[in-house]
Amino acid sequence: MFACANASVTVVGLGATGLSLARYLGKRGAAVTVVDGAAEPAGLPTLRAQLPGFVFKPIDLLRDALPACDVVALSPGVPRSAPALQRVIGLGQRVVGDIEIFAQDVAPGARVVALTGSNGKTTAVVE
Repeated sequence: MFACANASVTVVGLGATGLSLARYLGKRGAAVTVVDGAAEPAGLPTLRAQLPGFVFKPIDLLRDALPACDVVALSPGVPRSAPALQRVIGLGQRVVGDIEIFAQDVAPGARVVALTGSNGKTTAVVE
């Protein structure tokens, strides 16, 4: 299980997945800081409306350092090769993606069906 209660987590990227990660981690007791390369990313109004206690910081992943935290949660659209991420990886910081976080929260023995990729998921899923 992803141990995030009382952990400080920096979510990198505030698109749809970053917003989902922030919401998920917050519900599990993490102190969440969200960073994005845009000063006003698309998910910012939703973050402020739905998760007002969360911190948002615009950051330049080429020059700036990530905020100090226990874990970095990386949105899939953000390259691990970004200098800010390479610095924390080089220091041994734990950097995880959304799938890893969610997969660690699945009950042992549970069946999991995952559809990945960037196209076709909406039309492939039938309830």
